[in-house]
Amino acid sequence: MYITKYFLEHKLPSGRLLLVNTLVGKINFVSKELVFSLNELKDGNIANVPTEHILFLKQNGYAFESQTEETLLLDKYSGEAWKENRKKPIVYACCLSYACNLRCNYCYEEGLHDDSESMSLKDIDSMFSIIEHEQEKRGWIESKIILEGGEPFLLQNAELLKAFFEKTAEHIDGMRKRGSTCKLMIFSNGVNTLAYLELLKKYKNYIDCIQITIAGNRDTHDIYRKKPEGGSSFDNAVETIDKLLTENFPVLAVLNIDRGNIQCLPDIQELADEHEWTYDNKFKGMYVSRIKYLRKEDGNGLNEYELVQEIMEMYHKKLLRQNLLNFGDLRLLKNVINFCQSALNSGESISYHQFQGCIAGKQHQFIFGSCGYVYPCTKVTGRAEYSMGTYRPVFEPDEERLESWLCRNVLFIKKCEHCPVAFLCGGGCAYEAMEKNGSAYNPVCTETEKILRMYLDSMEEGMEFFLNDVVYENRPTFQQDIKLFNLIQKEI
Repeated sequence: MYITKYFLEHKLPSGRLLLVNTLVGKINFVSKELVFSLNELKDGNIANVPTEHILFLKQNGYAFESQTEETLLLDKYSGEAWKENRKKPIVYACCLSYACNLRCNYCYEEGLHDDSESMSLKDIDSMFSIIEHEQEKRGWIESKIILEGGEPFLLQNAELLKAFFEKTAEHIDGMRKRGSTCKLMIFSNGVNTLAYLELLKKYKNYIDCIQITIAGNRDTHDIYRKKPEGGSSFDNAVETIDKLLTENFPVLAVLNIDRGNIQCLPDIQELADEHEWTYDNKFKGMYVSRIKYLRKEDGNGLNEYELVQEIMEMYHKKLLRQNLLNFGDLRLLKNVINFCQSALNSGESISYHQFQGCIAGKQHQFIFGSCGYVYPCTKVTGRAEYSMGTYRPVFEPDEERLESWLCRNVLFIKKCEHCPVAFLCGGGCAYEAMEKNGSAYNPVCTETEKILRMYLDSMEEGMEFFLNDVVYENRPTFQQDIKLFNLIQKEI
């Protein structure tokens, strides 16, 4: 008999025992006797195990007659995951230039701002030709266009911005005529955004959301997001959010967080209340975005487990309201919640298996850099060695690099071969692995098991999370598990 390696035992704060099967998607309340039986089977002592325990373990995907049965399941789930991914919105991001009017101390485009070339009008035409081609090839599925930088709303970008919005509106109209949807999202630091307010008003009906970054209270924000000429970028960001909401634009406050500013979350909550953002239905919430130090180790870096742990402490101390923060940018937490919802059969059936670390390994995102290269991930923008081709004057994919992104699979990463939560992680960030460890197949562990255990405990405690991945998903994910979790506690 073969026992799967894709499970873990967990003791809840109450002392109740769980078996958690991440292969087939099961969470079972169990007795000590059943856990003992499972360990006996792992050691090959089948004679010591009651028949009813063997039957239960087989029915719930913990035990198989042979490893071949598990392999067949893995093939099935891998195929389903690929099909499910093809249903998700495809993302096209436009980086007009890497130039920026801030010098953030955590920017992944550091060193590109001063000598950055801008896109040309021909580049914008080429980009939209590629978008049209990709959409036709993929059956005009739902898509998202993102305007980002650098900082897009610089004075020197006026002509490019006008052309971008014209082409975007034309593309969205075409998608609507085909019965599909395309959403436009805008990322800005808020410093010079209002200089283009009339242009934004002209295309308001095409804008799904404008995201403005807040990195703490005034003092902390201005340390993290410095204006080279001096002055407060915090004041600019707050003024921009106020004005955009007054003009009825949908606005999302993005909270870039690391160890150095996480203590400012209650201050940001107070700011949102004082400015009455939280009472405005056009305010789309506060999006927790972990600052990712992927190219180097940094003492301020928080992994997802550490970030969520810190926030849960604030919840326990009543420093933060649980309904205020949106955790949609936390990929691992989202995977864990999707798994738990699937395992507990709460609502619709949810595909949770992750065989790739992120969207970059699924060829479902195109970042058009101002340098003429196309990238699979925002964090590698501006680094030609990580590109997947060029788009000047037409798209010329680099098949070898594309293959290297697409072929990375957690099943073939040796470090992950005995991990019980491999399918909730997918092998971590390929870029971080290459930068820090020299190979995409030598990953930096994401500590997803700790996130899963923490989340299971939080369900028993009645803590709630809200996730709406505004970029890569097309549905919000509420935590719907808690009541059901407390109803199914029949022990096996």
